[in-house]
Amino acid sequence: MNRKALTREELLKQKMQQEPHGYKCCVKEECECRQECLHYLFYKKNDDFFLSVINPKKIVAYGMEKCNFFADATRPAIYALGFVGFVNRLNKDEKDRFQRRCMRSFCKSVFYEMRAGNRVIMPWEQDALREAAEHEGIKVTGQFFDEIFEAPAW
Repeated sequence: MNRKALTREELLKQKMQQEPHGYKCCVKEECECRQECLHYLFYKKNDDFFLSVINPKKIVAYGMEKCNFFADATRPAIYALGFVGFVNRLNKDEKDRFQRRCMRSFCKSVFYEMRAGNRVIMPWEQDALREAAEHEGIKVTGQFFDEIFEAPAW
């Protein structure tokens, strides 16, 4: 059997498709948005003996607009991997300023893991990185991240 080894990027993307460990289930059968909620869909497909459950007593309203726990299964989040290409387009001064600005939001190791594509960049982290560049007066032209992909917004 000849199986192709998955790249680091493929493994990260595959991991983002899977529910995080300890993901909370919703057991509210009468909720009108249950068929579009990741919490409910996870409950229906899961056959583990023990589950983490959102307390049904805390879900007082039903529907996508009112439920505090609703996680839309129909709208995936946009995740990113790496931004080496963007950094390589910067001159030394811009690169230094951008890196210093980013280090105010992220620790050094997280910054380098994200830059290299060794860590998935969450949507709010993408915003923080773009804002850091803009705050330093760096024009963001072309693609900022090396790779972008969709996965459930767990």
